Amino acid sequence: MSYTGDLLSVTEAHAHFEMYKNPPPVVRTSLGSLNQICRGFGQRKGFAMGWYVVIGGDTGQGKSMLALQMAMEASEQGVIPGFLSFEMAEYELRNRFYSQALKVPSQMLEPGEHFSEATAEMVIQRLRDRRDLDPGANFYVTDDLVPDVGVVVGKMEMWLNIGVQLFVVDYLQLLEDRKTVGMAQEVQKISAAMRDFAHHNQVVVIALSQYNNEGGNDRTRPPHVGHLYGGRRISQDSDMTILLDHSRYERDRAQSSKARTWMLVPKNRHGPSGVDIPIEWDYTLLKAREGMPDEINLWPGGD
Repeated sequence: MSYTGDLLSVTEAHAHFEMYKNPPPVVRTSLGSLNQICRGFGQRKGFAMGWYVVIGGDTGQGKSMLALQMAMEASEQGVIPGFLSFEMAEYELRNRFYSQALKVPSQMLEPGEHFSEATAEMVIQRLRDRRDLDPGANFYVTDDLVPDVGVVVGKMEMWLNIGVQLFVVDYLQLLEDRKTVGMAQEVQKISAAMRDFAHHNQVVVIALSQYNNEGGNDRTRPPHVGHLYGGRRISQDSDMTILLDHSRYERDRAQSSKARTWMLVPKNRHGPSGVDIPIEWDYTLLKAREGMPDEINLWPGGD
């Protein structure tokens, strides 16, 4: 039986404000402007426990890279992440993590002529150093799952029992809800399941979504929430929706390993929305950083 609160109750008001003295943990990101718009229990610091975050992007625009970086940063804060990948093989995800977390150029981790025993030893030593600093740190990953929402939620529940507090689901379109007919309706039901899991278990869930044909094929204008595969309902489920703008994506002419675009935040349940954040991709270390105010002229559409 559900409980009905009384907004005029003094006792309940005391209990409400007691929560402010010991708020739930926050997962900070390295993107200061993004953290600033995480209000409420996000405390202008990052994602609060219980939030469901959707990252939308076209193919190859960096949504998996960004989500992995957020999970890596969570790990550095003592939060155990779990990454459920339906797009990348486990070895590829592992190499991306080594590049990001251990600052090893991604080219050195590719099988072939650029790889060496010295590279392997360097990675292993840096992992040892990390373990020495935080012996209890873990970062779980799997690519060996039946793409069924019931199976995936079951795996998430298993990880929940071993302490995982941030889950990345990469990505929604590759999951199935076998009780639903129609891809859009299927994705909507899957998104609702991710939202319910985050809220009920007080963990962060970051789900990745492709754009539909209308959004993905039109690179002349910025994406909007209707371009998410599954429609606006995906964004409505979320606490925050982040869209990567492929209409303003541009490679650096002097450094081909770098590119710039904008991160759009059209939906934010806990703070201001309609925010555009300049992002620079570093494809050598597979990381993103926020552009500084005095650099904005370098961004497409930033003058």
